[in-house]
Amino acid sequence: MAEQNENNALKNFVTQEGGKIFSDFKLFHRSGVTAVDILIFLPNFGIFLGENINWRANELKKATVERSSKRTKRPSTTHFETIESKVRHKLNDVLSFDTTPIYRFIWMKNLTEEEFDVLDPSFHELLPQKHLLFYTENLASLKDKVHRIGEYRYEPYSSVKILGALNSHAAILPTKTIPSGALLSPQQNLFLTSPIEGCTTLLGGYGSGKSTLLIRKALLYMLSHPAHKVMIITPTLLGGELLRNEIVSLLEYGAITIDLNALYFYTPLTCTIAEVDRIETLKSFQESLLFLCDDVHLLDELFLDKLRLKIGSRPLICTSIAPCSSDATFSLSGRFRRTPTAKEISPPLNQSTITLLMQLRKHLTRTTPSEILIAVSNNQEALYVKEAIDEYFDLNCRLLTSTFSLQYQDLDSIIVAPVEYISPICRGHVILLGIDPCDANYSLTLSRASETLTIISCNKSAEEIPNT
Repeated sequence: MAEQNENNALKNFVTQEGGKIFSDFKLFHRSGVTAVDILIFLPNFGIFLGENINWRANELKKATVERSSKRTKRPSTTHFETIESKVRHKLNDVLSFDTTPIYRFIWMKNLTEEEFDVLDPSFHELLPQKHLLFYTENLASLKDKVHRIGEYRYEPYSSVKILGALNSHAAILPTKTIPSGALLSPQQNLFLTSPIEGCTTLLGGYGSGKSTLLIRKALLYMLSHPAHKVMIITPTLLGGELLRNEIVSLLEYGAITIDLNALYFYTPLTCTIAEVDRIETLKSFQESLLFLCDDVHLLDELFLDKLRLKIGSRPLICTSIAPCSSDATFSLSGRFRRTPTAKEISPPLNQSTITLLMQLRKHLTRTTPSEILIAVSNNQEALYVKEAIDEYFDLNCRLLTSTFSLQYQDLDSIIVAPVEYISPICRGHVILLGIDPCDANYSLTLSRASETLTIISCNKSAEEIPNT
């Protein structure tokens, strides 16, 4: 019976129809959560809400049922009215004026259609048979009943739009390149829905969506455990600020609420063992029940080893591009962003900065300064390049350092940064200036571009800064 109760026939039917089925679906809306036994989305019908009923034939002999009312004061057998209302409010808050049809059905986990037929007539009056699905259904009977419950639509509804609205904390928000947003892949969903235990590593290449998943894991945890506190550790201050901004965007887009004061962000001042002793004294560290550490490959291994000891039995989730010691590992094999084909330029001797400025002039006629990132090999070169660009274009480039914070500056200009500080950044156009392909962070710099990429080989001789 256990296998039957898992409604495998229903799952197979939904898959064949190109839909999605969720058991024990948690609908998060504002500060509340509503449990839905079964939620199904079928592109050619809309949304189906199902409730499990565990009646058994031997328990219902000579039994009768009566519709719940204020007079009888009996609890209602089903909760469709409340659940449908909350689903509708969620859709309207996220999508505005949504008209997706919502249908209802009851999944009889332990009752056959023949057993239901012989029950007292009061059961048939209360529960119309066309809305009942039995565990003995086959694909043909399920298709027939779905067509009787709902109206077939030849122009399908968007699964991204509808499921993204209902499950927005677990979706990828709309961007310029994906204006409707996106649903997480099976690999990503496996990580998001797996239990949190011990030390877990999310492994993937640059641009595979590790940070995107990490904050959704944090958000889902806080929605499910509203009284718990969480600490996110990032290698750079800016990295933590951008993750926090994305969490806020998810909350606003998805019409959900968490206590942001229970979400702590921390950037180590140094990656020394002594720094871990300092972290341990923080109240935020002591109160947190879940720890997430982004881009651990950018942190010192000894620092991480001691941090794990201080965290103790509390769960720790890390993201990394390289395998590291952990109890469980999840891998992302794909890339969330596609690295564009690179344009490579080899300037004449002592002409690398001039070449950079000429390339920038071309790109600034087609895009805004806030869409451009220039990655260089070290801090000294970053400062030199910034001064050259500022003087030539009369701009104020953003120079990223370990202490760069959005509290004091924004990112609404060309970004110039050494490779060790660009991990949280993604820009439409990226220019690599004088970065050796043998550099360990070379693939990181390539992954920061979402549309176009220019590689300029660099001569290290001093050059004059051109005048405007």
